[in-house]
Amino acid sequence: MVKYVKTQIQKLSQHRTANRKFKLAVSCLILITVLLLTKYISQDTYQILFMFSTGGYLGANVVEKFKQ
Repeated sequence: MVKYVKTQIQKLSQHRTANRKFKLAVSCLILITVLLLTKYISQDTYQILFMFSTGGYLGANVVEKFKQ
């Protein structure tokens, strides 16, 4: 029973980490979209920032899965 509880706690903590990464990535995408719409950044800059924010999120997921 104790082993099961420990396993569930580990899964929950991993889920929280994944959830935080997702929220951070979505927040970045919303921010750069607002900056594009208000013309603070160009379309080229938007494309670069979009690639880095989504690539960073995907890369972090790959690293996390590799560590498991």
